[in-house]
Amino acid sequence: MKSCLLAFTAFALILLFWALVLVLVATDQLAPASEIASRNSHGDFVSYFPSGLVSSALGALAGSLSAFYLGIHQQRIDRKEKQHAALLRTYFALLSQWNILEGIRKGLLEPNRAHPERFTRMPEYRISARCARVPFDEIAFITVVDDANVLQEVQIAEQGFDTAIGALDIWNARVHGLHSSPEVDVREFDFATGAGKIAVPLPMMYFIKKAADVLYEVVDEALAKTVTEIRSVENLTKRLFPGMKALTMVPKENNDVTTKQSGENPSTPKA
Repeated sequence: MKSCLLAFTAFALILLFWALVLVLVATDQLAPASEIASRNSHGDFVSYFPSGLVSSALGALAGSLSAFYLGIHQQRIDRKEKQHAALLRTYFALLSQWNILEGIRKGLLEPNRAHPERFTRMPEYRISARCARVPFDEIAFITVVDDANVLQEVQIAEQGFDTAIGALDIWNARVHGLHSSPEVDVREFDFATGAGKIAVPLPMMYFIKKAADVLYEVVDEALAKTVTEIRSVENLTKRLFPGMKALTMVPKENNDVTTKQSGENPSTPKA
């Protein structure tokens, strides 16, 4: 808005300048012929115009050019800050999605990964999948100023997140259907631990096993892809906006990750 106002002001001042030029021309045309001939014969081109109009015209021109330059400069600054902020929001969106996927991995998948019949030990796992989304309409400039594949790969990463959440929903539906099905015969049940023995129809058991295998596969793939694109956005931010602040994904001793801010103060940790 500010840059548009400055550009409009520059345009108005330029119009004012040309209006003054037209006034000077009109003044020239209205001058007596004898006076014009006298000035031309002496080469007196400066006094040919009224001094007040000349100074006004020059001032208008200088002001219009200055305002126009400032408007263009402000537009560039605004555009650069907007693009930089869009990349930071993209980074946070991917990190938010990674955090949910990592919670699924640590809370549901990893404790049972090595068990030969892991699908028999995995409970329902309800989480809130609400997270920030990548602002694709704001980072479309990447296709013009840098590698267009980055935009596509980020989209693939977010689609992988959505696929993983869909697989988790299918898993929860299968487990819930198992517990509520009249075809399931409960033989033993420990109220303290929730462990027990049940008789389940083989087709139902098959689909539960497939749902578990798919969940492991898509969550692992989505996690790897999301981490890759987080690094990609981080490097892109540093490359396009050198000297401006960026975020860095840093491994911790317990294999978790945190973020730190780089640029003006790269040693400051950010949670």
